[in-house]
Amino acid sequence: MIFTFGDSWTAKWQDHTPWPELLDKDCKNFARAGASNRQITDQVSEASLDYPDEDVEAVIIAFTSINRMTINISVNSELCISQHPDPWYADAQKRVFDDNVTVKNVMDYSLYNFHAIECIVAQVWDCPVHFIPVFEDTEFWRKQETFLPHSLINVLYFEEKKRYFMYDCPVYELGYLQEPNTFGQAWLDKNVDSNWRKAHFERTDFSMTSKLFDNTQHPNQQGHKALANYFNKVLN
Repeated sequence: MIFTFGDSWTAKWQDHTPWPELLDKDCKNFARAGASNRQITDQVSEASLDYPDEDVEAVIIAFTSINRMTINISVNSELCISQHPDPWYADAQKRVFDDNVTVKNVMDYSLYNFHAIECIVAQVWDCPVHFIPVFEDTEFWRKQETFLPHSLINVLYFEEKKRYFMYDCPVYELGYLQEPNTFGQAWLDKNVDSNWRKAHFERTDFSMTSKLFDNTQHPNQQGHKALANYFNKVLN
């Protein structure tokens, strides 16, 4: 049995059968659309209580953007969102991503969550765990022992182009390049190297033009089949 956790790239989205359901091995998929990395950690905690005796062969964590932060049990703050209907949202963004918060701080916060996941998996199921970012390619993640070398979007890029993205991207979500998002752009200008716009453009352009994506910049059925093929190789 394979357990999978993540956000909308791993959960059921629109009418597509998600890649965990296309694996060669039996799988339970706990992913939820819109989940933050803190909430993905909660998914693993809940599964450890609900399925403590399951014979789990491996766990896959497809983690989301590091700048999707959980404020309370039901609300996330995302730096990529520039126009939100709730008037408090912009203030929450500025409080979460204030002048003292760096990209290293945000990465470390996610890494602490991932260490908690590793401890849960080791204690409850005693099996390998594979972490893979949905979007964010960076040496910080590649050097971690249990992390796969390329993001999900980069896996799909290789599937179509037979090469990987030119630029690493430590922080990504759709929305940073939108003209109104001055706060998000200013935070990235301060905390990420000068190539971040090029990295965002090549990922956004790919997700908007590729035959592997739907009209919401999520993998379509062909994209999910490609991801399932990738993970079948990882698991074998």
